[in-house]
Amino acid sequence: MSKREMLYRIHLTEDQKRNMMKEIESFWLDEFDEKTGLIKQQAVFDFFMEQFAPVIYNRALDDAKAWCRQSMEKMEDDFYSLYK
Repeated sequence: MSKREMLYRIHLTEDQKRNMMKEIESFWLDEFDEKTGLIKQQAVFDFFMEQFAPVIYNRALDDAKAWCRQSMEKMEDDFYSLYK
């Protein structure tokens, strides 16, 4: 799966995207004391979505999988502890 295809698997609402763009604008102003236009904000947003969002998404899936595995192991231990 290409990075471009992965980008489209991560769906954001328009409000989420708008809020993230505002965060980019605020970050740029705070860090670089420079205002950004919509084109620069979109470029930064696209870069992060293409480069980092899939990594973070996959890590979250791995964490959820590990949590589920631990929960199932605990449930199995609890189940067998009921045997007499």
